[in-house]
Amino acid sequence: MARSAEKKCLCDRQSEVNRAREPEASLFGPPPSKLNRVSYQGLVLDFGGVVTTDLYAELSAFCVREGLEPGAFARVLTGDPAGSHAFEEVEAGKISQREFEVTIGRLLGVDDHGLLARALGGLRPRPEVLSLIQRAREAGIRVGLLSNSWGDGEFDPYAGYDLDSVFDAVVISGDTGTRKPDAAIYLIAADELGVPPRDCVFADDTAANLPVAEELGMATVHFTDAAKGIREISRLLGLSLWGSRRYSGALTARPPAVRPGILG
Repeated sequence: MARSAEKKCLCDRQSEVNRAREPEASLFGPPPSKLNRVSYQGLVLDFGGVVTTDLYAELSAFCVREGLEPGAFARVLTGDPAGSHAFEEVEAGKISQREFEVTIGRLLGVDDHGLLARALGGLRPRPEVLSLIQRAREAGIRVGLLSNSWGDGEFDPYAGYDLDSVFDAVVISGDTGTRKPDAAIYLIAADELGVPPRDCVFADDTAANLPVAEELGMATVHFTDAAKGIREISRLLGLSLWGSRRYSGALTARPPAVRPGILG
């Protein structure tokens, strides 16, 4: 299915979820004990910082190159009202990538042209995570991507990753009109994956995105260290680390493509 058609389907699904999200969520009941459980049938992964190298380190490196304090970009996104609002709006697809860059450039005091390409262009795929995805799918576990996007525009962070081949389901926030940590988008991801939330493991490098997933019954992994994160995901899925091997697929990720229109 073409990405534009997928976007329409996801938007329709978002409307359905918004109408029934509270009753639907309640059907799953309280999260089961996850201490020793290893019978999960779905894996949902964040993109930046999980499938790719460290997102926050990349933003810090950009700030240093621009003569800013390392944490300046992250502080504008989370601590400045105008920056936080623009961040939420671009992730939900309510403003364009260009509008977002203009706002963030102004707040940081840097050139807004090509801002995201300069800030995120150094991200690379993690071969060890791609290998984990491959092992999980070979074991019959369905694997999905759940990513908050950077909006429609010239910079495409997903270019070269061949997402539709790597994953069983791909949910990008800008295609749905919602974003993590809104409960609706987790339900959309589980539905697209065809696995109930209580049977899914969710991994994200942003701690704020985990509590809602837990409330819906997902096991969660705060993915801040790749080796530890992969070990914990493998444990929850019942995958042997001894079976780890290099990813055998073909990726052309980086340098990122620059094009107009829909991301991914």
